[in-house]
Formats: sequence, structure tokens, C-alpha cells
Amino acid sequence: MAQKTENKGTGLILNRAELIQCFGITPSMLDKWEKQGCPVHEQGGPGKAAKFDTAAVFQWHLQAFPERDKYFQLFEDEIMKSMAEYYRKNPSENHPLRSG
Repeated sequence: MAQKTENKGTGLILNRAELIQCFGITPSMLDKWEKQGCPVHEQGGPGKAAKFDTAAVFQWHLQAFPERDKYFQLFEDEIMKSMAEYYRKNPSENHPLRSG
């Protein structure tokens, strides 16, 4: 079951669709991750989308799937660039890349 995490301001806070796009996964993969313990920053509900902290999800994935750790480390820069580009195209007040 998914767990709630505290936002320490280290990641981007994304809704489900944004997280799927950011990580390049399918909705069914995110469902699987949540069942395996993927952290949820804020639970969703009727008419309210769940929120995810990208840093917490990234760290969870590294711990949950250590055999994939080397892959993620190799592509960490590309993932961070992808997230930065996403927010350049989709401005949000709730991410650390926004200046001032």
C-alpha cells in the first residue's frame, strides 16, 4: 500500500498524470509501484488527485529495486533534465526549479 511522505522541498510535487509522464511509465506501472510501497505525498480522493514527490519516488525506486540502481544512476542526469524541461513547458508554483 502507498505511504504518505513529508515534503522536504527536495522534489517536484506532481499529480498522477504528471508523474507518469515525468518517469515515462504507464498508469498500470504506477498502480504496481503504489502496491509495492511507492510513497504518496498527498492521498487523492473523490475529485482530488493524489500528489507525488518526485525525489521521494526516485529514492524509493532505488531502494525497492536495487538491481536497477545502476540503470537509474546512469540516467539520473537525463531524468533530472527531463523533469526540468517538463516544468519549463508546464509552469507550476509548486516546484523548486521556479525562481523568485
